[in-house]
Amino acid sequence: LPTANRNQFFLYLDLKEGSDIIRTKEDVLKINSILLENQNILSIESFVGEPAVTDFNGLFKGSNYRNSPNQATLKINLKDIDLRSQKSEDIVSWAREELQRNFSSNNSVSYRILEDPPGPPVVSTFEAKIITENDEVRSDFTNKLTKLVSKIDGVVHTDNSLEEGIYREKINIMYEKASFYNIDLTQVYSILKGTYSITNVSQIKNNFNNEVSFIELTVPISVSSKTNILNDTFVTNKYGQVIPLNKFAEIENTRHESTIISDNKERTDYISAETNQKSIVYVVIELIKKILSNSLEDYYVESWNLYEINLKNESGITLKLEWGGEWEMTLDNFRDLGIAMLIAFFLIFAVLTAQFSNYKTSLIIMSTIPLGFIGILPGFAILDNSYGTFLTATSLIGFIALIGIVVNNAIIYFEYFEQLKEKGKTTKEALILSGTTRFRPILLTSLTTILGSLTIANDPVWSGLAWAIVFGLSVSTILTLFLFPVIVIYKEK
Repeated sequence: LPTANRNQFFLYLDLKEGSDIIRTKEDVLKINSILLENQNILSIESFVGEPAVTDFNGLFKGSNYRNSPNQATLKINLKDIDLRSQKSEDIVSWAREELQRNFSSNNSVSYRILEDPPGPPVVSTFEAKIITENDEVRSDFTNKLTKLVSKIDGVVHTDNSLEEGIYREKINIMYEKASFYNIDLTQVYSILKGTYSITNVSQIKNNFNNEVSFIELTVPISVSSKTNILNDTFVTNKYGQVIPLNKFAEIENTRHESTIISDNKERTDYISAETNQKSIVYVVIELIKKILSNSLEDYYVESWNLYEINLKNESGITLKLEWGGEWEMTLDNFRDLGIAMLIAFFLIFAVLTAQFSNYKTSLIIMSTIPLGFIGILPGFAILDNSYGTFLTATSLIGFIALIGIVVNNAIIYFEYFEQLKEKGKTTKEALILSGTTRFRPILLTSLTTILGSLTIANDPVWSGLAWAIVFGLSVSTILTLFLFPVIVIYKEK
């Protein structure tokens, strides 16, 4: 997929679970001051403890669920493309480096910088699905693959769906003892809720805002986290006696069970990541090479294709690794456009056969199509190494357009050659006269098409189509004038 020069990007900030909204706001202000040092950033919209305005891309990213006090969503708005000195991807790369430098030593803060995708939204740029019914094997493989992914150059924000073992403190009320002390359990619940959760106590509305804001009461986490809940919490019974909670309650440590994730009724874990100035194609290809070379200990490849890899461990347990994200979308696009290319090829062949009433003539004319493809692939290899312009889905659209364009030169040449043959010219005379007569029309039609395509060569989305036509038609025009006569002579013999 092409890389677009965007006007915005998003930053998801997550503090350690249990952090209060005040601490989250402090880190948001720090991030704002860091990012606004870049003159190409116009403004920053911050949403702390509440989801941002959800767009189509945000629905896939789950932004509407980011409503915890320890979460914040920042929308970074960039200046207009004509008014800034950097591309959006360069600004994003700079922001990652700055945040890494300022927050690398803070283990309680994690963040992800997300760009709007060049095509339809996906959950993450890189996505891998690990499928097997054996929970232990799946977790082990997910951890090993996550480490392998994070070591690939250009991959950032690597994460997986595995949950760490979380232990919670559960307060068990001993009802017989509570009854002995004449405790009202409703009062106990109210005290605990007021201490460890947020309570709406009132509402406020002013003349400048039609929406109602809530006044919330809570105990700062810096205080509640240091409280010995059983010894420091007291309840007054109906006789006015103050009873500590430890007289009729006890704490039980319980392990929070991991969430069960399934895909098509199969137990699944996910690995996600983003890329930094690197095409997802190169990331996945490099990862596939590493897996095939047995970089994952104790797991061996049984079969594979571009969509999935089937593996087995030393115990004989099988698992399946499927690729998702932009890689899957790219494969689907290339597959569909490849099918469209074949259809275009056969339709053009049918039209030429109907026009010339000769299969051999149609094949001779269509032999110029591979000549165009010869120019495209080396051309994009040069662009990739020099300017980072990848062979994208829009480039394949240029392939399809080129099929119809390059045959025009052959038709112009061959049609005049046939006319001269009918007039009694020899093959050699007809080829020479056709080349000298049709040279200028062929050159002019090709040149006008190439110059017209160059007008969109700098467009971030459609540059692939433009360069495919420029490289393909340039090489095809030259080779048609020199190789096409050779093919005709071979056919005549």
